[in-house]
Amino acid sequence: MQGRTYRVVGTSVPRVDGWAKVTGQALYTDDMSVPGMLHAGCVHARHPHAIVEVDVSAALEVPGVVCALTESDFPTAQSKYDWFYCTSHPRMTGDVLAVVAATSPAALERGMAAVRVSYHRLPEVFSLDEALAPGAPQVRERGVGLTDGVPDASKKGNVFLESYRPIRKGDVETGFAKADVVVERSYETRYAEHAYIEPESVLVIPRGDGAYVVRSCSQHGHAPQEFVAEALGIPMSRIQAVSSVVGGSFGGKFELVGLMCGRAALVSQVTGRACKMTYSREDSILESTKRHPFRSTIRIGAMRDGHIVAYEAAQVENGGAYNNQAPWMNIRAAVHSAGPYEIPNVRTDTYAVYTNNPVPGAFRGYSSPQVIYTNEMIIHELAHELDMDVVDLKRRNLLRQGSITATGQRLVHETLLVRLMDDVVRDTDYRRKAVEWPREKGVWRRGIGLVTSYRGTALGGESVDASGTFMICLPDGGLVVRPALMEFGQGLQTVYAQIASEATGIAFENVRLEPVDTVAVADSGLTVASRGTAQGGQSVRMAGEKIREMLLETAREMLGVTADEEVGLHDGRCLVVGQPGRSVSVGDVATTRKYAGAALGHVPVVRSASARKRLRHRTGRGVHHLRLWRLRMRGLGQRPYGTGGGGSCECLSRCWPCPQPRAGEGPDLWGGSSWGWDTGSGRTSTSITAASVRTTSTPISSARQTMRPE
Repeated sequence: MQGRTYRVVGTSVPRVDGWAKVTGQALYTDDMSVPGMLHAGCVHARHPHAIVEVDVSAALEVPGVVCALTESDFPTAQSKYDWFYCTSHPRMTGDVLAVVAATSPAALERGMAAVRVSYHRLPEVFSLDEALAPGAPQVRERGVGLTDGVPDASKKGNVFLESYRPIRKGDVETGFAKADVVVERSYETRYAEHAYIEPESVLVIPRGDGAYVVRSCSQHGHAPQEFVAEALGIPMSRIQAVSSVVGGSFGGKFELVGLMCGRAALVSQVTGRACKMTYSREDSILESTKRHPFRSTIRIGAMRDGHIVAYEAAQVENGGAYNNQAPWMNIRAAVHSAGPYEIPNVRTDTYAVYTNNPVPGAFRGYSSPQVIYTNEMIIHELAHELDMDVVDLKRRNLLRQGSITATGQRLVHETLLVRLMDDVVRDTDYRRKAVEWPREKGVWRRGIGLVTSYRGTALGGESVDASGTFMICLPDGGLVVRPALMEFGQGLQTVYAQIASEATGIAFENVRLEPVDTVAVADSGLTVASRGTAQGGQSVRMAGEKIREMLLETAREMLGVTADEEVGLHDGRCLVVGQPGRSVSVGDVATTRKYAGAALGHVPVVRSASARKRLRHRTGRGVHHLRLWRLRMRGLGQRPYGTGGGGSCECLSRCWPCPQPRAGEGPDLWGGSSWGWDTGSGRTSTSITAASVRTTSTPISSARQTMRPE
């Protein structure tokens, strides 16, 4: 399969959403409106910890204000994601104290300004030292204390117990006793704001039968359905969530967008009118999630020859006032403990601490950037203490095939990290620049760094992993694809259109991508963790190949081919191979299937084996990564690593299983094999469920004969 070429995948094509975006035709949520729609906004807390009294009576007297809601008006004030739709006990600046709705944006501004809030201030803690100090004010009742640096449920404090993720491998004390050099350092990272171009916006439309349609910029297309059902206390079946064009996310448009959907939905339920809520930039920064700040205290020990023998770290994050993400983010943080190095003795403790700071959440890397930074800093400082070149130190300790990671996972596949590092060092002239550039003087100076890391693709041990796609071929030969993972600027719809065209044989320009819709496709989770192309693309491929099989099955009958003749499908036509004059359009084939009552659509579901239960909590031991290193992307236009060209690349951990394996070859993106997920001792399962199946007593051949022109 190394030499296989592709018609569409790997080629340069126009972005399917490009024209609409550059011409201003793309509809973001805030561009949408319906007759009689209300505009809603939130009154945010201006103090980080208080008990408040909220008076909305003056707001209701403002012309144009239709309703003003406080905590007592919400059937469920606190979401299952920990923070509040509305609260009278703010624990951070930005908590929502009231929701106001009016007939115009101007009336809304006047109404929110008329809300009166009385604050009864409470003690506050912001830093890790303040929150962990003896007798510190307890931010959350669920917080626990520490014993010997480990969360202890028998004590009161500010540690988020459910976020605790330890790693235990070997005996660190024995390792440090053996070490010739021991280095101990402490590093801190800071909050970071997503600052996506489009602030959060949602629109809730009542249907009149107790059901609602929700349009939003959520990073998770199905999440608004769940939030609205919770906020209103109604079944999820009454909510249809349809995604809008999204102007950037980077991990931040999940919880807050969902909470806004719930708030707008309650306004809609109370007033019987559609409600739109769009945040200003100030509102967005006040309430949206940020990158978790970490403080990592690391001790590392090595022999004089550079062999690392022990690694110990306390990785503590400032968890803010609410933190539903920390338990899952800390799995990834813990797994990255000790970095991509084989160290026999490892002990790390990772946990979050409640403070009165803003809510941290997902942000490009899901806690691994913070840990990778601290790991690499200590490696460079260890090299300095050993008076050893950092490249040599890394090469001596990097994971290889057969190595055992900090979690105890044995890497059974080919691992090219050492070769990859050596290539980077050579191609960047790293050694020379690392010596010469620090000597430069003046205002403008250059620097160069070398970082080695590993990272899993998809959700791994953090969650159940699945993706689905709905695909249907229309009677005119067009193809409609409705994936369950989100486009928010990264080009995913174009990738899906390319994969769908390649898999089906239908021309790229005849493929249409539709938004995520909860009534059309199953929930496939968040578009995160580099899983959009890797896993969502697999669903598109599987659906496309099934559609292709359906079309070719009917085309063979329509063309009257013999058993030894092959029928292909290219650019929207089914033709007998070697006889281009014998062909039929996909539209005619689809129409034939339609009148025969044969299936025209398919919904595959791709699942990855979850490793969550194999990560033992006390030791952090088990298999986590679905795949290590990087993605297999055969035929996606990438130069193969370690080769001279050819449009494919070597996978650094072979995928398993392959439904149709070829002797001597790993699975390919195409070629009939499944783009699976390697979990070491785990396995991948795939499940296919047919959709749009019709029943009929008319055979396909009979339908073909009745439609054949005279």
